[in-house]
Amino acid sequence: MGITTEIEKLELNMKDAKHVLKLKKSLDTLRKNKDFQLIIEDEYFTSEAARLVKQKSAVHMQTPERQMFIDHGIVGLGSLQQFFSKIDAMYSEAERSLEADQLTHAELMAEDI
Repeated sequence: MGITTEIEKLELNMKDAKHVLKLKKSLDTLRKNKDFQLIIEDEYFTSEAARLVKQKSAVHMQTPERQMFIDHGIVGLGSLQQFFSKIDAMYSEAERSLEADQLTHAELMAEDI
């Protein structure tokens, strides 16, 4: 692989890593927001989760359609939590990757001159 191709690949990797860092910063900003805390963390992740679990055993919610509806709510809740966790996990890797890629990029640019 030529230096130009390596540089292009590094630049693409750095762009992706910067995007992940931006996602993490935005998520951290959301987590500090009182409205986000109230609506998502307190109500959705806690109260709604408890309500859905309670509904699973309610006599009037035992039809297959209603059980499926409840299951979809639970899965949706878990999916959002997993998405936030994925951003947290990707952040550490992106930070390390960006540092290494920036160093390699600078070295290759110096060689290319």
